[in-house]
Amino acid sequence: MVYTNQVMTSPTGFIEVKLPVGGNVLAHTVNARWLMMRASKAKNEGVLRALDVPGLPPGFETKYTIGDDGLH
Repeated sequence: MVYTNQVMTSPTGFIEVKLPVGGNVLAHTVNARWLMMRASKAKNEGVLRALDVPGLPPGFETKYTIGDDGLH
């Protein structure tokens, strides 16, 4: 099943029926789940913990920093 963000209205009497017409896919299957932790929002560094990541043991941790140009 694919969910999209575009519908078409087909009015029939007092009931308005909306039919899917295609568009952008809104849902994808997730391949990896990570937990992002920071001590506080004031700090730009934290730890990523693997919850369900193929090829990594559960609980694997790595450090990250948040910069003006993204996540490092």
